[in-house]
Amino acid sequence: MKDCIILTHQFIRENEQDKLDVTNFSLKHHRQNNPNAYIIVVGHGIRPSEFYLNECDHVIWHDNIIESDIGVGHPMLCNKGFDCAMEKGFDFAMKARLDCINLTYDILKMCQTFIDDKKILTTQETS
Repeated sequence: MKDCIILTHQFIRENEQDKLDVTNFSLKHHRQNNPNAYIIVVGHGIRPSEFYLNECDHVIWHDNIIESDIGVGHPMLCNKGFDCAMEKGFDFAMKARLDCINLTYDILKMCQTFIDDKKILTTQETS
């Protein structure tokens, strides 16, 4: 099975068109740079364009903003992404923020070289 990328941490309010533009760009960028990855996107609020969501293999998007997830790492929504990846049988997944991009082509291949025989590779842990 292909490798998996989980994109999370994005919420878009009615007056946040700039976030929508960033989200759409990120979705397109992740697909172009990871053509063989299974991409799961998880977010809430204003839904990105279907044109860009079609870059993903699985979408979990809540129409309403889940306020309790904001400012604490989006645990409920991140877990939904992880649950989806496990249900689909992935042994390896990389989670990244949807409002960011990675400049490395096929980022999963690079991550796998660093993870070696460990269970987790983290580049940032804030809470």
